[in-house]
Amino acid sequence: MDRCLRPSTQDDLRIGIDGRCLSRKGPRAGIIRYVTELCRALDKQLPNAHFYVYSLDEPLMPRPSPRWIIRTEPCAALKKLFQVSATTLPWFRYCVGALCKADRINIFWGTQSILPRLPSRVRSLVTIYDLNMLLVPETMHWRSAVANRLFLKSSLREAKWICAISSGTARKLQDLVAREANAVISPGVSAAFSPRNPAEISACLRRYGIRRSYLMALSTWEPRKNLATLVQAFVRLRSEGCLPNHDLVLVGGRGWRDARLSAMVRDVSEQGVRPLGYVPDEDLPALYTGCEAFVFPSIYEGFGIPVLEARACGARVIATDIPELREAGGDDTIYVSPSLEGLCSGIKRALTRDIRRNATHTIAQTWEESAAKFASVLDQ
Repeated sequence: MDRCLRPSTQDDLRIGIDGRCLSRKGPRAGIIRYVTELCRALDKQLPNAHFYVYSLDEPLMPRPSPRWIIRTEPCAALKKLFQVSATTLPWFRYCVGALCKADRINIFWGTQSILPRLPSRVRSLVTIYDLNMLLVPETMHWRSAVANRLFLKSSLREAKWICAISSGTARKLQDLVAREANAVISPGVSAAFSPRNPAEISACLRRYGIRRSYLMALSTWEPRKNLATLVQAFVRLRSEGCLPNHDLVLVGGRGWRDARLSAMVRDVSEQGVRPLGYVPDEDLPALYTGCEAFVFPSIYEGFGIPVLEARACGARVIATDIPELREAGGDDTIYVSPSLEGLCSGIKRALTRDIRRNATHTIAQTWEESAAKFASVLDQ
């Protein structure tokens, strides 16, 4: 417990943050990227605020400044008990409120859509990323499904403010839960995601053993991402002679319910399907820039950060035709149905298009702009 960093007065803004996702090892994808980038930018937007990050284990995110205080479970026995239980949800729901009371928190940000039991004076805000639990519950990890069934609706009732990450998510929240989002805080894209020069691309491709033209996909291996259909589409186009000199590069780690996809990838590995696994952020811009097309075939998304990043790097993009991905993909993305026929058609169209982008400023807001909108909500 870090007791040496204290706000100078009781009037200072004290923001509590659910930091559980920040202690997970592995790639900074999805929610982790959103929370990490927003926290880094919020530090500059709210220079007088103090941020208290609550996590059972030490978060892996570096502190943006000394005004960030880490709070972990002070009772060693309780901490060990929850670590052994393989889920931090009971600790977060029933123990974090007492820590917030001791820290005199003013506002609490539920970064994973669920709130702890908070003191009545604490104003609370939750971020809603998607509505998987209502639209595609069969694709969720069982722990996430249980957490949402137990606590999501009560957290939505308790929250003073609700922020959605896309207008599509906000509309679905209204339609399915009858709760209006107070603000839409879309993800940003950092300056690191920009077109790379041929030398950088060649060096990156050599590191990963990529020796010819390639299509690229990026996501965790889980049912909702629809990667099995993409693999089938690639193999079909290859058998038809449409992709005789291409590989399909799959970036992203193993997830859940991925046995079928894993077996499929092994079976067609000699046909040019290349699973790279986790790739560090610093290599992604070169991979995005160098691909013939970036394909995002997900059945459902709350937004689609990889689509933003690929566009910022100048890639031709193919994405599923849903409102949330249209917000990420803009007018120049090729939109398709997430079916075998739709993906085959989209890939053929992409390979005949010459349009590539050379600048990031026309694509999306930066994380600093996202944080400015979020800070205005907190200031209310």
